[in-house]
Amino acid sequence: MSRAPRPRPALVRLVPRATAPADLPAGTSRTFSDDLVAVLVDDTGHPLDDDAVERLGGPRAARTTALQALGQVVADLEVHHLGNEEVGVTLLTSDSPLTAATALVLPAILAHAELGAAPDGVFVATPTPTELLVHPLRDTRSVASLQVLTQMTHAGFQQSDDPLSPHVHWWDGTTTTQLTSIDAERTRLHVGPELQAVLERLCS
Repeated sequence: MSRAPRPRPALVRLVPRATAPADLPAGTSRTFSDDLVAVLVDDTGHPLDDDAVERLGGPRAARTTALQALGQVVADLEVHHLGNEEVGVTLLTSDSPLTAATALVLPAILAHAELGAAPDGVFVATPTPTELLVHPLRDTRSVASLQVLTQMTHAGFQQSDDPLSPHVHWWDGTTTTQLTSIDAERTRLHVGPELQAVLERLCS
C-alpha cells in the first residue's frame, strides 16, 4: 500500500495585490498593506491549494508553520546599516524571495539587526522580494530617515528586474499603514495625524 506524499511545507511571500491570484483558498492570504498581501505558498513558490491546506491542518496551522519558517530566513539576512548622525536606514538582504516577507516578523528583524526596541513602530519598505528596508522610530533622525527611505525604495523598485512595492509603510506594533502614493512617477508622502504626533514628540 503506497503512502500519501508528504505535504510540502507552508511558506509565506508578500505579493502585489494586483497580481495575487483571485481564487486563493479561504484563509491563505492576509492583507499586509494597501498594495501587498501575504500569501501562503509551497517551497516552489506556488500558492497553496485547498488540498495542500487541508493536509497541513488548515489555514491557521499552515500560517503558523509559515511564520515560524521565516525565522531561518531572518537568521540568514545580511545587515547593512546606512546613514550618519542625521539619517539611519537599515537594509537587510539575501537571495531568498522570502526576504521581503520578514516584514511580517519585524520584532525578529529588530533583534537580528541589533536595532533594539521600537515602541513607536518601524518604517518599513520592500522594494524587491530580496530586500527589506527598516527604520525604527526613536529619535530626531526619523523625519529625515523617512525621506531617505522613500527615495531609496522608489529607486530600488524602479531599477529592479523583479520589483515588489515602491511604497513605504509604518508598522505601529499592531497595524501597517501605507505612507506613500505614486503620482506621475513622483512619490508623495502622506503622514496622518497619529504619525505626525509621534514625529513631533520625537523631534521635540
